[in-house]
Amino acid sequence: MLPLSDPAWDHYPDAYGSGLPVASRLRALAQSPFEPSEAVEGNTWFHLWSGLAHQGDIYPASYAALPHLVTIGSSIVADDAHDVPLDFLHLPAWIEIVRLTREDAPEIPERLAEAYHAAIRSLDDLAIGYALRSSDPDVGRVVAAALLVSRGEGARAEVVLDWDDDDIAQAQQYLVDGPAFGVN
Repeated sequence: MLPLSDPAWDHYPDAYGSGLPVASRLRALAQSPFEPSEAVEGNTWFHLWSGLAHQGDIYPASYAALPHLVTIGSSIVADDAHDVPLDFLHLPAWIEIVRLTREDAPEIPERLAEAYHAAIRSLDDLAIGYALRSSDPDVGRVVAAALLVSRGEGARAEVVLDWDDDDIAQAQQYLVDGPAFGVN
């Protein structure tokens, strides 16, 4: 994993340029991991999502940041005393979905590849930790997507994230009624 103090972050840009601000935000997040994840400008999560997954694009800094997000999330997911931001699972899952499904996604820099792939493999454990914490359908979608991307199923994971409650209800109805429901 690229140390957060390594000046090489400058060579792994995010959506806005140098990756050094990403490393700084990750250091802050490691110090205060329970920061709420509301998308408020100035919020750490707002800046991380904006810089690492800007308008459906990912960047070399996304690959450098993902192992840190998974590591921090894994270290706190069992803490029952706090609300653990779902972003620790959602942002890594989204980065991997984009990497797997978009032809224009950048290649993983060689220096980052081993830690990145190890973190993707460990998304299973982090996802299970979230699943044990909550039965909320939104959490369930992110958990399912993370489990899928950890197995290389980016397109399926993207579909799972896109489904809303109506889509799920229609799929459940189809399972009950089959082709008579109007879908073959």
